[in-house]
Amino acid sequence: MQYPEVNIISANPAFKLLLVFAAGICVFLNFTPTIPILAILFVLFIALGFKRKLWQIAYIAGVFALSGLTIYQIDSTRIDFSDKVFPDMKGIFVGKIDKILHKSDKYIRLKVSGSLDLKQFPEIPHCGIFLNIFQLNNVSDSLRAGNSIYMPVWASLPRNKTFPIDFNEKFYARYNDVQFYARGTADRLAILDDAKNFNQYSKNFAEKIEERIDSLFYPDVSGVVKAILVGNKSDLDKNVRDVFSLSGTAHILAVSGLHVGIIAGILMLFLSGLENRKVKFVIFSVLIFGYAAITGFCPSVMRAGFMAVLLHFVYSIDRKPEALNIFSFAVVMLVVLFPTLIYSPGFQMSAGSVLGILLLFPIFRKSMLHIFRNPGKIANYIVSSLAVTFSASIVVSPLVAAYFGVFSIVSPLANLIVIPIMSLAMIYSIIALVLSCVYFPLGLWFAGSSNLLLTGAIEINKFAVSLPYSSLTSGNLTLIAVFASLITLYVLSSNNRKKLIFRLSSCAIGIFLVVNCVNISNKKQPCTVYPLKNLVVAEISLSSSELFFYVADRKNKQYPFYDHSLYNHLISCYNDNKKIYIGVTGNVGIATCDKLKDTIKYTPIEMNFAMQDSVEQYLKLNKHITQYILPSETQWN
Repeated sequence: MQYPEVNIISANPAFKLLLVFAAGICVFLNFTPTIPILAILFVLFIALGFKRKLWQIAYIAGVFALSGLTIYQIDSTRIDFSDKVFPDMKGIFVGKIDKILHKSDKYIRLKVSGSLDLKQFPEIPHCGIFLNIFQLNNVSDSLRAGNSIYMPVWASLPRNKTFPIDFNEKFYARYNDVQFYARGTADRLAILDDAKNFNQYSKNFAEKIEERIDSLFYPDVSGVVKAILVGNKSDLDKNVRDVFSLSGTAHILAVSGLHVGIIAGILMLFLSGLENRKVKFVIFSVLIFGYAAITGFCPSVMRAGFMAVLLHFVYSIDRKPEALNIFSFAVVMLVVLFPTLIYSPGFQMSAGSVLGILLLFPIFRKSMLHIFRNPGKIANYIVSSLAVTFSASIVVSPLVAAYFGVFSIVSPLANLIVIPIMSLAMIYSIIALVLSCVYFPLGLWFAGSSNLLLTGAIEINKFAVSLPYSSLTSGNLTLIAVFASLITLYVLSSNNRKKLIFRLSSCAIGIFLVVNCVNISNKKQPCTVYPLKNLVVAEISLSSSELFFYVADRKNKQYPFYDHSLYNHLISCYNDNKKIYIGVTGNVGIATCDKLKDTIKYTPIEMNFAMQDSVEQYLKLNKHITQYILPSETQWN
């Protein structure tokens, strides 16, 4: 007997809700929702909902109203300024510390929220700020999440990245619900009250776990253990971070669905002795919430934790769980409750990878099994692991390429080996932490096993990225990643062996021809001008092997300080086959050149007025270069 095929949308109503909700989000991101528009959508939903024939229209109107309201919440708290270069603004901040982001010997970085009174603008009563505090002292050492503070600050607006390798402040601020960046010194900081709240207790508990990790694990892997258990990547070695990024396994270093799944599995094992399902569900939910609090409620943990709680709830009421429905409902609810999650790369990649696995894993696995006549256990494991990797990377790899400028080619094979090792290392690490509280030497024994596994995973990744063409870090990587995802989807959706072999071979030939016949990298402009806060930089390509940078200070500074973003950009442009000339006009440019002396080879040029006029005439500027404040008005073809 042949059964009719079930439509995936009609069989999963929450997935239908997610699709309509996502469509509404896309619409209102491009067309700002207003109160009248939202009111009309709600009226349509109510008026048409009573008519059976028009119920589908009412459903779409209602979900669109919900998505519009979500975007409206973001727009209502956003301070919209132009992309012009603004100077730092002096002001007074009074508010609370939401989170301690980073702490070192030189400075501490905080996420704070409260009132900001600037000379240039009326007082802003409710805003989020990334605050850097320098010249630390005893007062700053006692800062805790939840403290109320008073502090004179220099504030600046988040900016889009100027240089290609720059950090995009505006994007990062948007998904953290932050409107300003600010800095100040500890000697002008006043703590108004002590922090005694849930955030502080969870932070203290996380710090105690980190101290125990430092005492159990080798120094070169303790940062990895902190990253995968409590989500603290501040102690993660930069070389390790880069190796995992280039191999396409960086997701393992961020607390995500994989890690929450392991934690949930361990909790279920310990709670299996309880017979009362309601009590088991309550305990499980509280413990998952506690773990999310320890990790600082990072977006991927919130998504995975909410899914785990929903899944356990379905089991507790003796219903059959549908993973796609649970996932869809969790995503919609989290975005409605925390709208800025839509801008979070972590949330996008976490949700995208799970959606890819849920929709494509069965198809890819079935297609790849056609390669084998009679697949055994090992073949089944390899095929299943590769199918998971490919189905997740279909969505994730374009996002990684767009956000982080990396497209890993060895990712499927690296994930095939590294994920089981890292998963086992995480389990051993948890056991080591628990047993160390009972008998420390026993915890050390399990920690030794985890040390060995983590060291092996790092070495495997180092070997993977040392292979030729293991990853791409230049060119139009987003386009390449999308193209690779479409090819993967085309090949692995084959429903028989002949079709799979034909599609695989034809795509391989096509890729070979494209790589050898078409230059898909971006063509560099002969001249680009970058407007910065304290200076303007003109990058002029003299030839394929010569670059000239005209660094013009906006105004003469009495004290020398270097520009960090320009410093990083100059280093990124340098290679042994390229000559770099840097023309400077003031102290900021001179200080940046001095900082470069021990890093790269370049030829410094002190620009007199005649030389400056010659360069600006060559650039055909209609005003002095230091007057440019918008990136859009400084691009030449």
